[in-house]
Amino acid sequence: MFGKVLLSFIIFIFFSYPFKGFSQYNPDSLLNVLENSKEKAAILNLLAEATLEDSLDLSLQYADQALAAAKNENNLREEGLAFFGIAEVFAYKFELDSATVYYEKALSFLKSANDNYNVSYCLNNLGWIYNYYGKHQKAIEKYSESLQYLDQEKHLEEVPNVFINIGNAYHHIGSYNTAIDYFNKAIPIILKIEDKRALPIAYNGMGLAWKYLGNFDSAIVYYNKMLEIDKQTGTPFDLAIDYGNIGALYFDWGDLEQSKRFHLLSLKTYLAEGKRNSVSISYNNLGEVYRALKQPDSALYYLNEALKIDRETGMRHNMSTRYNNMGDVYKDLKQFQKALEYYNLSLAINKESGNPYDIALVQRNIARVQHLIGNNTKAEKLYQESLELARNIDSKALLASILESMALFYAETGRYAKAFQLHMQLDTIQDSIFKEKNQKLFADLQSRYELDQKEKAIKLLNAENYQRTLEAKQYRTTTYFLGFGIFIITGLLVVMIYQYNLRKKAYKKLVQKNKQLAESHGMQKEKAAIHSINLVPVKIKYGNGNGNGNGNGSLEVLEEKLNKCLETEKPYLNSNLTMKTLAAQLETNTHYLSEVINQKFGNNFTSLINEFRVREACRLLVDETNDHLTIESIASQAGFNSKSAFNNAFKSITGLTPSYYKRTARADQ
Repeated sequence: MFGKVLLSFIIFIFFSYPFKGFSQYNPDSLLNVLENSKEKAAILNLLAEATLEDSLDLSLQYADQALAAAKNENNLREEGLAFFGIAEVFAYKFELDSATVYYEKALSFLKSANDNYNVSYCLNNLGWIYNYYGKHQKAIEKYSESLQYLDQEKHLEEVPNVFINIGNAYHHIGSYNTAIDYFNKAIPIILKIEDKRALPIAYNGMGLAWKYLGNFDSAIVYYNKMLEIDKQTGTPFDLAIDYGNIGALYFDWGDLEQSKRFHLLSLKTYLAEGKRNSVSISYNNLGEVYRALKQPDSALYYLNEALKIDRETGMRHNMSTRYNNMGDVYKDLKQFQKALEYYNLSLAINKESGNPYDIALVQRNIARVQHLIGNNTKAEKLYQESLELARNIDSKALLASILESMALFYAETGRYAKAFQLHMQLDTIQDSIFKEKNQKLFADLQSRYELDQKEKAIKLLNAENYQRTLEAKQYRTTTYFLGFGIFIITGLLVVMIYQYNLRKKAYKKLVQKNKQLAESHGMQKEKAAIHSINLVPVKIKYGNGNGNGNGNGSLEVLEEKLNKCLETEKPYLNSNLTMKTLAAQLETNTHYLSEVINQKFGNNFTSLINEFRVREACRLLVDETNDHLTIESIASQAGFNSKSAFNNAFKSITGLTPSYYKRTARADQ
C-alpha cells in the first residue's frame, strides 16, 4: 500500500502508497491456470495486477475482461476488484479524474461484498488522489475512513502505512507537528511487527517535517537513521532516494556543496539502476543547486537533461516542474520574456492536471515577472488568483509565501497600506505555525506540572496518615502491637505460600499441556521428551465455498504450499523474513498470502511466524546438547532478532518465561 517519499525542488510529491503491490505471479502461469479455471474473474484480476508495471494497455485489457467475467459469475467482490484494477491503470497514467470514478465504483461493489480490506485500500488510494489535488482535509477524511474499515488486529502491518499517509497530508497543509504525531504513532507499530521496509519511510517523514519546522539538527538525525537502515536492508533504489532527500536537507540548510555531493550520489545510483524518472528528478535537483550557486549555465544544462527524459517518458507533471524551474533561472538572468515563456508552459500543464497548489505557485511566479516588466495590473490580478487558490487548499506554507510576495509587490508600487495589511496577515499565519511548533512543548510542560502537583498532594496525604498512625500507636500496648504484627506476618506468609502452590500447579499443568502438544506434533526424541507450546493449530482448513470471490482452487494450492514450506523449509528461522520474501518464495503476492493467513489461520503474519519460532525455541531449550547455548543464542537460532522480542513472544504464547520452561520441562521428563 505504500511507497517512498521523493523530493523535487519547488514542488515535492509524497508517494503515499496509492497503489497495490505488484503480483508475484508470472503472467504465463496465470494464463495456463485461466484456461481450465471455472472462476475466470479472479484469475483475470490477478493478470491485470501482474501486468500493471510492464504494460498499462494489457493490464487494462485484463481488468475489462475480469469485469465481464465477474458479471457473468455474479461475483460482486471480483467485479469490485476489476473496477479497482481499471482505476489503477488510470492512476498510473495520472488520469486521476478517471481513476477517481473507477475507485468510487470499486468502493460501492466492495462494500456490498463486505470486503472491508479492499474497501480500506480504495479509500486509501482516493486519499492519495485528494492529497495530490491539494484537497488535503478531504484526503485526511478518506485516510481516516480507511482506518475504520481496516481490521487493525488482522492487518496490523497496514496500520502504520495509513498513519504515514495521514502524516503526509498534514505536512502538505503546514501542520508539521501534527504530521510528526502521526509518524510517531506509526513507528512503535513498525518496530513491533519488525517491518524494516516501513521504518525508513516513517523516519523520512519525520526528517522532512522537522526540516520544514527549521529544526535541521533533528531532521538530519532521522535522515541518518533512514540511511543506516537502508544501507543494511534496502535496495540501491532506496539508498538513492535517501541521498536525494539528504541533499534537499542540506540545500535548505544552506550547505550547497554537501547538497550537490548527495544529489550526485543519488544520480549515480539511479543511472546504474536505469530508473529514468528518478534520473530526471536528480537532474532537476542538481539544476536547482547550481542555480543557488549562481551558475546558470550548469543549472540550465541539468534542467534541460531532465526535460529530455520527461518528454520521452511522457511525465507531464515532471515537465511542468522543469519548465517552472527554468523560468526561475531566466528570471535570475533578467531574460523576462524567456522566463514568461517557460512559466506559461508550466502553467498550461498544471491547468490540465488541475492541481491548485502548482497553479497557485506558478501564477505567483508569473505575477512577479509581470511586475518586473511593468505590467502591474496583470501582476495584481495573478497575485489575487494565486492567493485565492492558496486559501482554498489551506496550505499555510504556500499562503505565507504568496502573502510575502504580494506585500513586496504593493510596497514596490507605493501602496504601503495594502502592503501593511498583507504583512499583518502574514504575521498571523507565521504566529500560527510558531504556536503549532511549540504546542508539544507546552503540552509536555503542562503534563509535567500536573504530575508534580499530584506527587506533592500524595506526599502530603502520606505525611498526614503517618502522623495519625503514630497517634493511634500511643493507645496500644506493646503486647497488643506485637501480637497484631505476628498475626499480619503469619497471614501474609499463608497467602504467599498458597499463591505459590497454586502458581506451581498451574505452571506444571501448562508444561504438561505443552508436552502433550509436542507429542501430537511428532516432536519427541528417542530418550527425552521435547516439549512444545500451546499454539493455535497451524494446519489450514480448506475453504468451504463461502463465495468470498478469491477462488477456492487457487487458495487451496497456496494453503498446501504454505504448510509444506513452514514444516519442511522452515523460513521462519531467517530473522529477516518478511511477508514480501515469503510471498516471493511461494510464488504469490503479499495480498493473497495475507488473505490465506488471516482467513485460514485466524492470525496475522507476524504472530504466525512468532508461533513457529517459539515452537523451535522450545525444542532447543529442552535438548541437553544445547546446554552450552545462552537464551539469547537459542532465540537467534529460532529466528528472533533480539532477546527482548523473544522473551515477549515466548511468554505471550506459552504463558511461561524461557528459563522457567526449560527448568520445569526437564524436571518433568
